[in-house]
Amino acid sequence: VSVSSPTAVAPIALSLTIQPNPVHEALHINDNLTAAHGELRLYTILGEQVLQAEADPSGEQTIDVSLLRSGMYMMSLRSGGESALKMVMVAR
Repeated sequence: VSVSSPTAVAPIALSLTIQPNPVHEALHINDNLTAAHGELRLYTILGEQVLQAEADPSGEQTIDVSLLRSGMYMMSLRSGGESALKMVMVAR
């Protein structure tokens, strides 16, 4: 009888997809978040936080960006010590 040790399963890295990009009013976000808690943050290119929201457990959500100025932003998804970043362009 041979006994083998269990193989470790590599953790899945966070994935963040945003569309459309550039965005005018509504930013659609998809992620592979499997944890119970995740946080989305949107920063200006200078690092000023302009939005913070709880990540939807379904992995899909829409954020209204119609009040933001035109320009480049960074979208951050954080959960369980991992993070994913995407650049977002808001255009009017």
